[in-house]
Amino acid sequence: MGDKIKIVKIDTDKYPKIASRYAIQALPTLLVFRDGKQADRIEGNDAGRILMNGQLLADRLQYLLFSGSST
Repeated sequence: MGDKIKIVKIDTDKYPKIASRYAIQALPTLLVFRDGKQADRIEGNDAGRILMNGQLLADRLQYLLFSGSST
């Protein structure tokens, strides 16, 4: 399987067009893309909790990769 995960941090003050494009209003916001399309969106405290806990992040990504689900 050739699945790859890339995590990118964007400074929304420095790149407001990107923030606007994805309607980012809460920080942190975690957007997950699958096959070039947004598959998941987690904002605010929920995103912070997931980003601070590697196992929660791994579980969420594994679910998205192997369930075929998308938002």
